[in-house]
Amino acid sequence: MATESDLKCALLDMFARYPALGFRPANRVVGMIKRRGAVKAVERLLDPKKEPQSGFKDLVKGGKPEMTVEGLILASKGFPTLFQREHLLVAYGRLTKAGYTPRWRP
Repeated sequence: MATESDLKCALLDMFARYPALGFRPANRVVGMIKRRGAVKAVERLLDPKKEPQSGFKDLVKGGKPEMTVEGLILASKGFPTLFQREHLLVAYGRLTKAGYTPRWRP
């Protein structure tokens, strides 16, 4: 089973690869992770009342939906266990709306 520390490492590793792929660094999200912790930061990003962040839209438009926070948490067998179903459904909905089928399914 994945831990919050595993999630934090996976997120920071993914964000570190953004510039080499031509995407803006995720500095705001990194700061949120440091202040709130990885799980709380992701829950905030997956607030069902809010639109996806611009980084999500940029990555989807750039053909990299698997490099989004949504894609990362739904690609692992362990990360979904860290979140409430409502957050997973938001992530799933955003990805499927963008034409990407994540590993985790409701």
